[in-house]
Amino acid sequence: MAPVSLRHILAVAAALALTGCGGGGSDSLSGGGGSDISCAVTTATVAETTGTPLSGGSFAYQLHNADPAAIAASNFRIMVMDYSADGTEAAKYSPSQLQTLHAAGKKVLAYLSIGEAESYRYYFSSSWLAGNKPSNQAPCWLGHVDPDWAGNFAVRYWSEDWQQRMLGYVDKVMTQGFDGVYLDKVDEFEYWSDKNNGESEQVPAGQGAREMIAFVKRIADHARNAGSQPGFLVVPQNGEDLLPYDSDGSYLQAISGMGIEDLLYDGLTPVSASEISYREGLLDQVAGAGRRVLVTDYVDDGSGYSGANAARITDFRSRVLAAGYLPYAAIEDRALDTLNVIPGVQD
Repeated sequence: MAPVSLRHILAVAAALALTGCGGGGSDSLSGGGGSDISCAVTTATVAETTGTPLSGGSFAYQLHNADPAAIAASNFRIMVMDYSADGTEAAKYSPSQLQTLHAAGKKVLAYLSIGEAESYRYYFSSSWLAGNKPSNQAPCWLGHVDPDWAGNFAVRYWSEDWQQRMLGYVDKVMTQGFDGVYLDKVDEFEYWSDKNNGESEQVPAGQGAREMIAFVKRIADHARNAGSQPGFLVVPQNGEDLLPYDSDGSYLQAISGMGIEDLLYDGLTPVSASEISYREGLLDQVAGAGRRVLVTDYVDDGSGYSGANAARITDFRSRVLAAGYLPYAAIEDRALDTLNVIPGVQD
């Protein structure tokens, strides 16, 4: 993550100078395909909702091979997990497995990436790719591959077609019995405002942020109103930079909490004091509105709770708790494929 001063400069530059779709100076949102129906920009009307604040004094985060029985036996009160053991439809968790977690007093959030498409998901067709790039059969909302995560692709999230696919995903996890969703890549507006993103267009940061705010609010409206689950939890991850664009406070009102990664440590490396101060200034707005802030830092090197590793984990957890947030010390490799239980510390 960039230092705060550079971060501020980039945001201002994006808002003032970047062109719209196709490089023609327009602020219109579309895509490279023009007449492709998947390029149609959403015009949905969204009802304002008020999020039920996420409750619980501890949380865990596991996306691969999560074992409902092990989670139920743990002391974690909030669980972020995938809807499926391996991300595929074939391995999705059953309603009875979710009921086991509820019986153990857990609040369970389903992970959902709404700013990037994942090629192994049920909604993705292999015909959309030619090697590692979108093919001529791909919907025009599909962008370039994420260089840091193989199989993940940027999406033009303002597309009605993409949003409908994500609302269908929300329907799926509601039917399974999840209490809410944990929305990843809500910071994708920063990618689309980057003039060096290699896409056919760039979107001014403010415009992209407002489109993402509307999308998150639409998910909340869909679940709570159309889905008849008024208490459905909506928790975006790494979305604190949307807050300056939440001019009427409706985004903060709609969410139930916020997840954050790499607040104090980027892996095993401490984050600068200026960056921490910048982010905490925004996160305190979330906490001040009565919403939980869930912080995941990848500070555990896997060597066991002793020596330098224990000191780092303890430092992370104590500082996060002192700030009024909830900590989860995850394994350094970022695989999120294990329930990281540290007896007497994080269990």
